[in-house]
Amino acid sequence: MQVKKFEASSVVEALKQVKGDLGPDAIILSTQEAKKTLGGGRKFVVVAAVSEHQLKKKELAQQQLGAVYKDRVQDQSANKQKMFIENVYRGAEKKYEARHKTLTRTQYIDIDDSPQAEAPGASVVPSMERPVKVGASSLERVKMAAQEAFKTSVGSEFFAKSPVEDQDEALLDDEILRSVVRGPEHKPQVSGPVANMIQRLKSCGVSLELCDSLVFQCSRELGRGTERRALVDSWFAKWILNQVTVAQEGTSKAVEVFVGPHGSGKTTSLVKLATHYVVQENKRVAIVTSDLNKVGGVEQLRVYSRILNAPIYVVKDPADIAVTVARLTEFDKILVDTPGISLSNIEELDFMRAVAQLTPEGGSTVHLVISALTKEKDLGGILKRFRVSQFDDVVVSNIDQTSQHGILINIQKIINKPFHSFGIGSDIVDGFEVASRERVLDLVFKLTKHSGDRGNDSSI
Repeated sequence: MQVKKFEASSVVEALKQVKGDLGPDAIILSTQEAKKTLGGGRKFVVVAAVSEHQLKKKELAQQQLGAVYKDRVQDQSANKQKMFIENVYRGAEKKYEARHKTLTRTQYIDIDDSPQAEAPGASVVPSMERPVKVGASSLERVKMAAQEAFKTSVGSEFFAKSPVEDQDEALLDDEILRSVVRGPEHKPQVSGPVANMIQRLKSCGVSLELCDSLVFQCSRELGRGTERRALVDSWFAKWILNQVTVAQEGTSKAVEVFVGPHGSGKTTSLVKLATHYVVQENKRVAIVTSDLNKVGGVEQLRVYSRILNAPIYVVKDPADIAVTVARLTEFDKILVDTPGISLSNIEELDFMRAVAQLTPEGGSTVHLVISALTKEKDLGGILKRFRVSQFDDVVVSNIDQTSQHGILINIQKIINKPFHSFGIGSDIVDGFEVASRERVLDLVFKLTKHSGDRGNDSSI
């Protein structure tokens, strides 16, 4: 499946781009107005997807028709464009079949050599009561009966099916009949496209429990459509886009506090956000740290603070944090670093409660920093321990250090808080990325390669 983002001055123009690039079978996943920039006009962002199969059909039509496609087909309505593409595809398919034609494709029929068949005046129209083979299994008997029953309804408009529906039914016939023979307790097997998608999700780290629930949810909503790969791909893409929530850019308070387990990359995430504010948004930033446990941690922060021209203040307890923050009124952003603690004793819990009650004028935003290397089974424990901090969103570090990006889906299901940003490597300038739903979809399905291996977020 191909997923692509289109930007234009209007939704209509963006949809034209979608049709021209991905073809008439593209499915719109989301449409929204982009954030306005200083001096810029309105921009709309449309995210669309199309299956690889449909995209190849469209590319084949472009190749076969050449300039005719651009002049006569591309500006047609979606339905007419589909018709042109389908005709070209069928023509190419017939040429292929002609080159690879076998001696015969007609199935041999059973010859009834019984005396009744040779009786004078016998009807040439076969009887609807087809004899059942001796020793036939129960599955064969049910299948033959179903086939004969369906023939009797061919003339009814109610039972008329489109070619696509007939194809879908044929794919499901065997499994449905098996479920009839084996009884209601037998559940039909998962369709091929759904099974392939679930395997992809499992291989990238999405929890087994969640994958099992998605099988039933997809099958219930799509029905026979689960046999169509394009529909299945689009369903899962839409599910991820609907499941993932991100913090609205620009809504963080003046004071931002970073909390999280030891080694999760809190300090690096703070430095990256500080760099983003100074370089990209031209804000005045101050850094406050109470992380005195890490050897050399404060000294490294001093180096970055000099580079960013952002003063650093070292404090020992939450009471000092509140006093220090109250004095820094001339800064646009105050970023507070906390020590990596396990919250396994009363002193650490009291410290985190005090951080949560840090409510300067204008309030504060608390970011929970979680490494993408975290195991799914540990997320519940992290949530339980750091709930006391009343964190607002999640920063995920070490995105480039794993291929198991299904952890992002697990975080959303278990932590149930929006993503704030992602950390990529140790580069403090290019290693910061504002979280977006499309980026999560990209990471889970490996649609693009991004940023490469830049080292470890937890280097500080």
